[in-house]
Amino acid sequence: MLRKNLFFFVCGLSSVAFAQKEDLTESYAKRYPGENSVFVAKTESHTIKIERNEPVIYSENHEDILILSDKMSTYSDRNIYFSSFTEITRIDAFTLYPDGKGGYKTDRAEKLGITNEFASGSFYDDYRAQHVGFGNIQRGSRMVLNYTEKLNEARFFGRFFFNASIPTEYSEFSVLVPKGVKIITKLFGIAEKDLTINQTKVGNAIKYSWRAQNPKRYKAEDDGPTISYFAPHIVVYITEFTDQSGNVVKLLNGTDGLYDWYYSMVSGVGKKESPSLQKLVDSLVAGETDEFKKVTKIFYWVQDNIKYVAFEDGMGGFVPREAADVCDRRYGDCKDMGNIIVTMLRLAKIPAYITWIGTRNIPYTYDQVPSPMSDNHMIATYVKDSTYWFLDATGKNAPIGMHTSMIQGKEALLAWNDNEYKVVRVPIIPKEQNTRVDSVIMYADLSAENASGVSLYGTGFSTIRGYEKIHLTYPLDAMNELDKLKFFVSYLEKGNNTFGVDSLHYFNLYDRSKNLEIDYTFRIDDYVRRNGNEMYVNFNIDKSFQNRLLDTEKRQAPLEIDYLNTERHVTVMQIPAGWTVGYMPPNASYNGTDFGFTISYKQVGDRIYCERTIYINTLLVKPEQFETWNKFIKLLGKAYTETVIIKKKV
Repeated sequence: MLRKNLFFFVCGLSSVAFAQKEDLTESYAKRYPGENSVFVAKTESHTIKIERNEPVIYSENHEDILILSDKMSTYSDRNIYFSSFTEITRIDAFTLYPDGKGGYKTDRAEKLGITNEFASGSFYDDYRAQHVGFGNIQRGSRMVLNYTEKLNEARFFGRFFFNASIPTEYSEFSVLVPKGVKIITKLFGIAEKDLTINQTKVGNAIKYSWRAQNPKRYKAEDDGPTISYFAPHIVVYITEFTDQSGNVVKLLNGTDGLYDWYYSMVSGVGKKESPSLQKLVDSLVAGETDEFKKVTKIFYWVQDNIKYVAFEDGMGGFVPREAADVCDRRYGDCKDMGNIIVTMLRLAKIPAYITWIGTRNIPYTYDQVPSPMSDNHMIATYVKDSTYWFLDATGKNAPIGMHTSMIQGKEALLAWNDNEYKVVRVPIIPKEQNTRVDSVIMYADLSAENASGVSLYGTGFSTIRGYEKIHLTYPLDAMNELDKLKFFVSYLEKGNNTFGVDSLHYFNLYDRSKNLEIDYTFRIDDYVRRNGNEMYVNFNIDKSFQNRLLDTEKRQAPLEIDYLNTERHVTVMQIPAGWTVGYMPPNASYNGTDFGFTISYKQVGDRIYCERTIYINTLLVKPEQFETWNKFIKLLGKAYTETVIIKKKV
């Protein structure tokens, strides 16, 4: 009955108002022109209880979506997500659809079954979805979903986004906190002044609520980070509680509490003796006296021999498997790979540390949110002379010291010992270490004397290193040799769609210690425009970052960059015999702190040189930087239009 009352309250409706569904639909259609649907209400109401001396959370979830368009499907699915830590104890779902008389009829929704949403290929997760099917979906229909959820592991509580991918008229998050339980709440992407916040006493408990009226919708953007970086939301976690015996129990009382829980799950791992694993370690480091070289050999062995297969099944998502078992099976998830590295290094008498870390999908620090919401990954760490080496074997083909790009700039939580940990920031690899240098020498094909379009042919040489090289290897791993060559042709494409490669050779693709090198010969048909005794040559035959303007009016999400990088292009053209330079464009540049470029021209003897450098020195272009980014792109685009004029001597 409580949920029914809340439904009427939230929607501002009564039994009489249900007869006015046409007015409601028209009202929202005018308010949200062009939209197919709108959240009339989206609410979560949580109650914390102490059961068997542990906190559990019961949640009442309510969603009410009004359909504004006739283009919607006649049958629509909604999903209720859960895992081994949660129980869905009640589902009440139905469609209110127009009865043709200005009122509604009710059509009960159907449970369509449960699927594992993230189990595929090399990944298994116990996160599941209960599919609910709604019928009679038409303009003016309302899809109403109510369900009750029980969360048995309170450390996973809780987060709520006030907005959604469709307009949201009203959203509310509340939590009933009993006496003896302490919580901390954090707002992200929204200020208190933009919410209605209430605190009321309910018996011996306190109810906290946060209400948002028409929060701005979020939109998934190309090259954008996860919505937690910018969408308005609240995070709540329990710091301590009083159990049924009157004892005060610390739960997530800062990073200390999180570490105590984490360490309890790994403290017993790595104790299993394994003569075969010891023998393997001894063989890898035999004859080697340098400790860092020993670390490198062990790390590379794990990279090369342990296949990444993710398992996230209950507490199995937090407890690594024994290193000996992982070695025997030759596969494991990130926890297993991190643990086997630590175990093997310790067998080699080298200290190493299990490390929890959040990838860049997560915006929080441990200080902000000391809960499992702040990390989703596990690696190993080796420390030498105050330098931290973050060993993530899930990043295949990466040399030691070039940790995976997804953990750059993130905080790492090192398990130093049973009562001590360290929080260390993973460095961002500088742009100078992630480079692509492409140099070409090109010649004009003047064999067709009177042609208005002149073809170019030439030789090229590319050197790729750092993340530029590592990220190239991932799609290439599964390709045969012919497909690899096709991939490189596409990667090197220049000029126009007539670009073709006559020969191509690559070197050091899987040699971690060397740069990837590619040499090739190419041809671009009808690239140069000719008008009588003049040829017009655009030396920017590779126009990277062209048309990368950001929509400053509509885009909400920052622009995410995979890694800092620098690309350099050197284009040289041999001036044909009997021709001379008539015009060379002015040099151009934009030198910003986070991104920029330089383009310069010069003539040396009978050759023209165009040198271009573009650098990206940030991982996130924030909305307040969009105008600056667009200035950079516009200036670069303008420089791309410049041409060199070569005149025939008369």
